[in-house]
Amino acid sequence: MFSNNKRFLRLLLAVLILPFVVGCATTRLMPRSDDVTIGGVDWKSYADAHALYDSVNVGTTKIDELVGNDGKPLDIATQKNVRTLSRPSLSALFLENGSGNFDSLPDGVKVCLRYNIECSSYLIHQDSSKEVGVGSIALRFLRFKEESIIKGWYVDMLLLVVDGVIVYKHIEGTPNGTERYKSNTNPLGPFGTIPGLKK
Repeated sequence: MFSNNKRFLRLLLAVLILPFVVGCATTRLMPRSDDVTIGGVDWKSYADAHALYDSVNVGTTKIDELVGNDGKPLDIATQKNVRTLSRPSLSALFLENGSGNFDSLPDGVKVCLRYNIECSSYLIHQDSSKEVGVGSIALRFLRFKEESIIKGWYVDMLLLVVDGVIVYKHIEGTPNGTERYKSNTNPLGPFGTIPGLKK
């Protein structure tokens, strides 16, 4: 009976220790998280977004001529990562937060800020990030230290449309991506969650 208990304890200990000493198992056990907009413009990278931006000829390209990453027509109005801006919002964006001088604005923007013109504005925002656990899985498991690398990229593209034609375009973002290191340390480890030990 005692011998069976010892064998069971050894087996249990081996199962608990194995993931900490086997590299590939450690990788699989590390937490991962992805943050991607579902039903949005299907860009896999910043380069995809810039390809669409480059395809737009201001003053001639029509909004319904845009093509998505899959080669199919891109209906901007139905994408879940697109929002429209009101005329007051555009005014705040270009005048209050910009130079404040109407005459210095691009022609397409000036057209959209005139009250007798019907202008549609589309702000496409895509933020694609991935968080992957790194470091010691033993320290993470025991809650002493949790380390992660967060990688990703984002893009903001503004298109102003008058009578179906794109009259202004602007893009900004992180063409080279971003990478951040995150670390949470808890000196009390698994005991840090016991009531009365943490303030």
